[in-house]
Amino acid sequence: GRLLDSVTEPGTMASILATEEVVLEMIADYKDSVSVAVVNSENNCVISGKVKDVETIIAKAQTNGFSVKQLKVSQGFHSVLMNSVLDEFEELVSDIKPNEAKIPFMSALYARELMEGEKLDAHYWARHIAEKVSFYKTVKAIKNSEEYIFVEIGAHTVLSSICRDIFGTEKVIVGSMRMRISDITQLSNAIAEIYANGGEIKWDVLCGTIEHADEFLPTYPFERTKFWQEPLYDRHAVGRTVVNDKNYNKLLGEKIERGVVPDVEATLFVRKKRGEIVMYSPFF
Repeated sequence: GRLLDSVTEPGTMASILATEEVVLEMIADYKDSVSVAVVNSENNCVISGKVKDVETIIAKAQTNGFSVKQLKVSQGFHSVLMNSVLDEFEELVSDIKPNEAKIPFMSALYARELMEGEKLDAHYWARHIAEKVSFYKTVKAIKNSEEYIFVEIGAHTVLSSICRDIFGTEKVIVGSMRMRISDITQLSNAIAEIYANGGEIKWDVLCGTIEHADEFLPTYPFERTKFWQEPLYDRHAVGRTVVNDKNYNKLLGEKIERGVVPDVEATLFVRKKRGEIVMYSPFF
């Protein structure tokens, strides 16, 4: 951290809601001082470089109607500004000898899975500091991703939000922690969501020696789907005042005369189940 903070050239970063191709056009006149640092999603990129040039690009992008946000960072990471410390950084971490990954490792630098024989050595991390990384292409490159639940391990749901932007509702995406929500609450909710979507939980590890009783839960999720139709008319108002002209039942809420007892009105209620009428029920 101290080494990276020693970079003398002031730098900054900004996110732009646009494709990488569009952002490259924006920074074309500043290619020696500003670069695409991160590709978060198809329409979300981050630029990095000299403060003055980045701020000029921000102003032009906003003028052209793009959504832009300058990030609160100490340096212009993933840019040429980092080149001045790369040699020293590589020397400092060269004594760390990494092993080959035992589980598949997705590299944001390569935007693919780490291949056999490739290691996360000092040179790799030096490149990671100064070059572009693509979260978007990396998660899209995960093989058999339909078999996985995406879990973010971190202090907030930043990457989870980006994954939802990429996949929509196609994937199950869970964040382990979230700002302004207690850790135990968020983690418990995350574990429950993983379990509800077919994930295996090591309950003995999670609960430890705490005694607990097993509870049998419903075998289906609560859909929380509303099948109730509102009345067309306000039955409490004088006359026929329309209150709902879209999702209504022609008879629901209507005041009708009873055939047996004259001059007595009844209000008709309808019970529905999954879109089908089950029963009409008059209420007097």
